[in-house]
Amino acid sequence: MRHVPYILNNFTDKGMLLEEKLFSRLIIWLNLHLPESMNNNGLQAEVMESFPLQVTKDIPKDENLVPHSKNAMAGISYSYNWVKTLKEGKFTLRRGIGSSEGKTVMFTDGTTSEYDLIICGTGYSMDLSILPQEVSDIIEFTNPWSKEKEVALYKWTLVPDMPTIAFCGVQNLVGSPLPCFEMNACWIANVFADGAGKNSLATRPSEAVIFKGVANFKAF
Repeated sequence: MRHVPYILNNFTDKGMLLEEKLFSRLIIWLNLHLPESMNNNGLQAEVMESFPLQVTKDIPKDENLVPHSKNAMAGISYSYNWVKTLKEGKFTLRRGIGSSEGKTVMFTDGTTSEYDLIICGTGYSMDLSILPQEVSDIIEFTNPWSKEKEVALYKWTLVPDMPTIAFCGVQNLVGSPLPCFEMNACWIANVFADGAGKNSLATRPSEAVIFKGVANFKAF
C-alpha cells in the first residue's frame, strides 16, 4: 500500500448522518467564500472530531502506514468498517513486496509472511503523454506536497484558451464518484453545445475567469 487515507463512515460516533455533518448548505457556502486552505483545515478538524477511529501506528506497526497529518496529502475515503476490521487483525497493511512464492510473500525489508490474498492499494499517477505538448505546458504542474504530476483546470474541467478540450473524472472525491462524473459530463456537453451555437443550459466562462481559477488551484 502506498499511503493510508482518513476514513469516514455513514454515521459519526455521535450518531449524526455523515451528509448532515460534513455536506450541509453552510459547508458548501463556506467552500465558495473561504480560502481553500482554511476549508481544508476545517475539514481536517471535523473528520478527527466526528471519526476519531483512524489508522494509528500501533495498528500496522509501521509509521509509514498512518495517514499524513494533512488530509490533502493523505486523502479521504469511505468505509463503514475498514479501520475496525484492520484493528481486529482480519487483514494487515504492508509496504514493499519484493517477491512471492505460493502463499509466502517476501518483503524488501527482509521479512516474510504467508497470505491467502493480496490487494494492491497502489493508487495511480497521472500520465499526460497522450496530450499535445502545448496542452500539457498549460495545465501540467507538480503538486508541492505529494510531488506528483497533476492537472490545473478550471473546476477540474476546462483548459484556458482551449474551448474544444475538457476533462471529466479527474476530481478528488469523497464517496461515490460516478454521480459527480455524470454531472461533470453533462456540464461539458452543455458548454460545448453553447460554443457550437446550440441551445444550452451552460455557457463557457470568460478566459479571464478560467485563468484565475487555474491560478488559484496552483496557488493552493
